[in-house]
Formats: sequence, structure tokens, C-alpha cells
Amino acid sequence: MQACIANVLNYATAGKLRTRENPASRELVKARLGKLQKDVAHHPALPFADAPAFLAELRERDSTSARALEFTVLTSVRTNETIGATWDEFNLKKKLWIIPAERIKADRQLPVCYF
Repeated sequence: MQACIANVLNYATAGKLRTRENPASRELVKARLGKLQKDVAHHPALPFADAPAFLAELRERDSTSARALEFTVLTSVRTNETIGATWDEFNLKKKLWIIPAERIKADRQLPVCYF
């Protein structure tokens, strides 16, 4: 939210609608508040030994979400990368999935091999 507010105020400054310092700039917010910590609750990792049973149970479910989760686990990609996948990203002959840079957190193209 801070970034959205900062962008609006930067736009207003560029358009000469305001002249003062941007109070929502990242530097000022950080200087005033310090580094903000997000309250993130990560899911515990599945023990490696439990993975085969988990995948077997997942394969018993007849749903698109079960297939998507299985695909995500097997390719080790982020959920959003699976959800946003399009057919033109896949080369079925080479068994290769190229995820475009704009859809990846690392902001670079990612090739994923699948079997």
C-alpha cells in the first residue's frame, strides 16, 4: 500500500500538483519507522519421507487444484507460476517449460524441465 501512495504522490509532483517532499517515499518511511516486519506464517515443510504418500493421496483426488498442486510440487515452482501458466510456455517435444521473466519473482526467464 505504501508503494501505491508513493506512486500517486510522485505522479502529482511530476505534474506540478504538489511541491513538497513525498511523505510516502520508501526512504522516508524507513527512516521514520525502521524496517517493517511482515507477520508471515509459513506452512511447515513436509518431511521428505512423507512425500510419496502425500503425492499418492493427491493423485486420488479428481480435481484441477489437485493436479495443479502436484505439478507445482514436481516442478518446484511458485504457486502463482503454475496458476499463470499458458500453453505457449510449454514445448511438449522437448519437455520444457519456459516461464517468462515478467511472471517470475527473480525477474528473469526460467526454464523448467519436466518429465
